[in-house]
Amino acid sequence: MNFDILAFGTHPDDIELCVGGILIKASKAGQKVGVVDLTQGELGSRGDEKIRNKEAILAKEILGIKIRENLSLGDGKLYDNYQNRFIVADTIRKYKPKIILAPFEKDRHPDHVAASMIIEKANFDARLKKLESDYPPHATNQILFYLTHEYYSPTLIVDISEVFFEKMRAIKAYDSQFCAPISSEECTPIGISNYIFHIESRMRFYGSLINVNYGEPLISKYPLKIINLMRLFS
Repeated sequence: MNFDILAFGTHPDDIELCVGGILIKASKAGQKVGVVDLTQGELGSRGDEKIRNKEAILAKEILGIKIRENLSLGDGKLYDNYQNRFIVADTIRKYKPKIILAPFEKDRHPDHVAASMIIEKANFDARLKKLESDYPPHATNQILFYLTHEYYSPTLIVDISEVFFEKMRAIKAYDSQFCAPISSEECTPIGISNYIFHIESRMRFYGSLINVNYGEPLISKYPLKIINLMRLFS
């Protein structure tokens, strides 16, 4: 199961919000793309895990990805420990991705911070020959980190203008989170009535940095190996 891209999300809908356009473009280009969610989002204020699972299945079809798996590591219970790192490392070995997409560690949500640390360390562990696993060791070409809530200067920005409206369809598949009417008691950022506007504004901002309509940012902590400089800008 040699995947081109394996994108890890902390909760269902994180992938759609942050790199949905990148995955749609990759799928349309014939690349093998998969998504692994670490939790079921069961602590979310709106909906429940059963509803989120149905929404994630619908979003999967819109993204055009090959697989979507949920590791059920516990919403609000994510910790960087050996057990969680092993589960993620085993998953990396299973799908053998060339590129991993993971949340950036500097974020206001503690689950995103923990997820980033787990995935980065698991990516290292996945290549260890003496790690006991049902799958052989695997070394990815690159791990790239996507931004969630906070702003940090990105290493690169992917132009998603041509698939932006498909990305928004994938986000709106999570009707319980973004489209259902809100009550007067709800005041969390994800519950505000114009959250869709905020998503579009964010992608417009990143797009403006590279002179396109919409963009999705990525950060690399490590040097990028470039074989052909001109292909990078084609």
